[in-house]
Amino acid sequence: MAKQQKGKVRHLNEYAELVRRSGIVEKDSLDAIMSDLEQESGGSTPSDSIILADRLRDLQLITKWQNRHLMDGRSKGFFLGKYKLLDFLGTGGMSTVYLAEHVMMRRKVAIKVLLEARVDNIALERFRRECQAVALLDHPNIVRAFDFDSDGKFHYLVMEYVAGHSLEKYLINKRKLDFGTAADYIRQAALGLSEAHRLEMVHRDIKPANLLVDGQGTLKVLDMGIARITGFDDSLTLTSNQNLLGTIDYLAPEQAMNSHEVDHRADIYSLGCTFYALLAGHPPFPDGHQAQKLLAHQLQKPEKIEEIRPDVPHPLAQIVEQMMAKAPDDRPHDMQEVVDLLEPWANPSKFEIKGKTVFDATTPKKSDPVGETSSNVDRNTVVMNDRPMLRVLCGGCKSAFGAPFQLANRRVRCPKCKTPIFIPPPNKEIIEP
Repeated sequence: MAKQQKGKVRHLNEYAELVRRSGIVEKDSLDAIMSDLEQESGGSTPSDSIILADRLRDLQLITKWQNRHLMDGRSKGFFLGKYKLLDFLGTGGMSTVYLAEHVMMRRKVAIKVLLEARVDNIALERFRRECQAVALLDHPNIVRAFDFDSDGKFHYLVMEYVAGHSLEKYLINKRKLDFGTAADYIRQAALGLSEAHRLEMVHRDIKPANLLVDGQGTLKVLDMGIARITGFDDSLTLTSNQNLLGTIDYLAPEQAMNSHEVDHRADIYSLGCTFYALLAGHPPFPDGHQAQKLLAHQLQKPEKIEEIRPDVPHPLAQIVEQMMAKAPDDRPHDMQEVVDLLEPWANPSKFEIKGKTVFDATTPKKSDPVGETSSNVDRNTVVMNDRPMLRVLCGGCKSAFGAPFQLANRRVRCPKCKTPIFIPPPNKEIIEP
């Protein structure tokens, strides 16, 4: 039985006419469906609009969003140039984003439409500059741009559609990520931003909401709307209400002082704040009004990650602190350095080999003379269960453990504190992280 649906349109024929005028469904397809419904009703056309709406949705010819607007009596606004609008994705201060489909190619895309109320010369020029900036970027960790066009009074940017969610979802749900996953997401963001920085672009608004993760776990950076680009006129952002650019919860100290002179290290700070938020479940300075937060970024240190998350290893917490250093010179030199620092912590599966076990050798049993050097094994090996093994010392928790010889020259995680450790070959000094 069809469910009653809110809306102005109640009669099937009225709804069918709106669908026909909208152009969402091809005429021949709509006529065939109407004929089928008539036959199913014993030769008479059903009266309830929801019957046709449900059939069109079951056949995936219309979306929930399109149906809602059709039920409200609208037949226009479903197309933008050569794209059919399928759904509303979100809105910001200057634009609205829709899920759309290329009419001929049937490729799903995201379309950012400049809000009509914001279309003045400065806003339009900024929007065009964003399109030019994104067009220069071609990297798997950055949302790609496909097209920029206008349709009458509407100006829009066509971008890659990422079927997934932003990292802000975790904060909204008050969820803290495990440190390996968080490290991997931040590492991927750093890879994308490294490419942007190579092209002399500074994002200036890195935050969880601008980092998208798809169904395969690939992270992509989006929204270059306020990016600072060498060679472009930054005076477009120097209007009376745009002296401060960025999002306060993730804003670098120097960016609060002068948003128009920052370099790539401001993005490193913002990415560090994002890393902190993923681990802590909230931004570094969650309390207070805007002025208090700005002052905190200038003068205060946030609560230590290890106090909020005792499971986060100390070396990893130090990376977060380094990225969030108040002085730009105290941060990692560039995003590639951030990538290198996080590589050992991201993707724990990279450090595991199927069928090979890392044994905890901190508290050995009598049958496992850990620490004793046998005459027939090397000086940095031990005997466990009558098997010679490499003896490894963890630089994080100072525990010792034995590892099979097959793991030599590889990285594993300490079984106690999960610190990544490089296992050297026999007769080589232990290399601590």
